[in-house]
Order: sequence, then C-alpha cells, then structure tokens
Amino acid sequence: MICDNCDAKNLDHREICWKCGEPLSQQPAAYPSTIVPKTSIEQKSTIYTPTKGENRMGDDEKKCIDEEKETGMNPLIKLFLLVFFGTLAVIFILFVIGSHTNSAVSPSPAGYQVKVIYPGTWRGALGTDDSTKTFSGTGTTTYDIQNPKHNFGCSVGKQDGSSQRLTVELLKDGYVLKSEFTDDPYGSVTIVTIL
Repeated sequence: MICDNCDAKNLDHREICWKCGEPLSQQPAAYPSTIVPKTSIEQKSTIYTPTKGENRMGDDEKKCIDEEKETGMNPLIKLFLLVFFGTLAVIFILFVIGSHTNSAVSPSPAGYQVKVIYPGTWRGALGTDDSTKTFSGTGTTTYDIQNPKHNFGCSVGKQDGSSQRLTVELLKDGYVLKSEFTDDPYGSVTIVTIL
C-alpha cells in the first residue's frame, strides 16, 4: 500500500503508515514504478525530520518487515516455533537415551547373568536345577550364572529399612530378559524362569 499522506511504501496488511503514522486506506494500491516527489518548493528545499511523538519505524522494525515480506511469516513466530520444536527434539532425544540405558547393558561376556541394582546392603540366593548359591553385597553388582540349566530362580532382599528401589535383572549376553523391583523397606525380589 502507498500512504496517501507521505507516499511511503507499506505492507498490504498494515493499518498505519510506518513513516508518518497516518491511517492507511483499506484498499491496497499497486506500487508505482516511480514515485513522483511532491512539487512544492518548500518540500524540495527542506530535509524531513520527524517531530517528537511521531510514529517512525526504526531499523529493527524495517528488518522485520523485510524478512516478513521474504518469508511470509513474522520473525517472532519463527523464533517461537524454532525454540518450541528444538525443545521437543531435545526432550525426545533424552527420552530415547534414557530408555535405552535401562534396558541394555554394555556388551559383556556371553551367557546368563544376574544384576542387582541397589545403593544399600542386600543378600540373595540363585539356583538352577542342581545347585544353589548365596551371595550378598552393597551397591550394583553383576554375577555370572555358571552352568545354567533348564530351570532358574533368584531371590534378593534388602538388609535395611530403606525405601530406595532394589532392582534385579536377568541378563543374556548383556541384554535384559526379565527385571523385577521393590521399593518396600526390607523388601525382596524373586525371578523364576525357564532358560
């Protein structure tokens, strides 16, 4: 649109002229190929300086309008969308990384293992068809299952009244086959399965 008051070029959706602050007519006008300056001698001989309170557009607003003309989208909306989708991407990546750290262990020796995850003291027993072994410890520990047979069972219990989580995992070749947990004080976990 061309301002009727000062002949400044404005975007079609603007309601007020960026240069002089006057309301623009509602009908978009075609941009003339050349702008004919006003013919008054007074206007040709003076340099225009905005008066106090006059609505003049600064360089930053001009850049925003130029960018809006090029892309058809307000730069603030583009910034918001960029931040929003960037945040979603980071959350998704953290979720995927977090879900894989609990389900797979770094490559370990082939075979079956029992992994006990608990910051406190615990005690347990594991057995196959023909043998039983007791074990105890503090913190996270992994035990190899020697000569695994058809039937397998493992029971681990907390030795303190903590409500922190005790987790027992049955692993094969470093990957979790079965996992059980308890948060109960002096709680225990049992895994029974066929290997």
